[in-house]
Amino acid sequence: MKGKDGIVTGVLSSAHDITERKHSEELLKQTEFKFRTFAEYTYDWEYWEDENNKTIYMSPSCERITGYTSEDFNSNPELLNSIIHPDDLESVGKHHAESYSFENRNNLYEIEFRVIKKDGSVIYIQHTCRPIFNEDKKFLGRRVSNRDITERKLVEEELYKHREQLEELVKERTKELEEKNKELDEFNQLFVGREFRIKELRDKVKELELQLKK
Repeated sequence: MKGKDGIVTGVLSSAHDITERKHSEELLKQTEFKFRTFAEYTYDWEYWEDENNKTIYMSPSCERITGYTSEDFNSNPELLNSIIHPDDLESVGKHHAESYSFENRNNLYEIEFRVIKKDGSVIYIQHTCRPIFNEDKKFLGRRVSNRDITERKLVEEELYKHREQLEELVKERTKELEEKNKELDEFNQLFVGREFRIKELRDKVKELELQLKK
């Protein structure tokens, strides 16, 4: 049978345990809030795929970029691959097939590809991912960041078109210049030949005049 001091000690111990547990729970809530705030308020499209390419987390910013909500992606595992432009499926497949090692865990893997939005429009994505490992060096999947680079790509394409047009114009002007130089060379040859013939005729006239004077 416990004495009065034992009961008091037990009550104090229980109260201390409850206080510590509440403090730990509060710290956990604060930590979760910080990470969730960081993840859900990112501007780029962020997500985490496990080792089997199953989506564990999808940031809400996916809707701003693709038109599809995080719920759309979570409820349809095939949606992520189905919106990739058909012409880019092969390169994206090769990218996903890359193997990751714990020694290269800090490496970033990048690729650019097109995505078909919910409204049918096409955008360009800069995809950057990094492998995730736990403390036991077990592979836990990939941390992915997708950025909409459509505006940059359109500017690059426009610059490329202008450069092609400029190169074509330079080729045309070069060809015209070569043709003019060829015509000038032919004219010079003709002129030189004519001058040479005139000189020959003049020499011949002088020779005849000398013969007549004899």
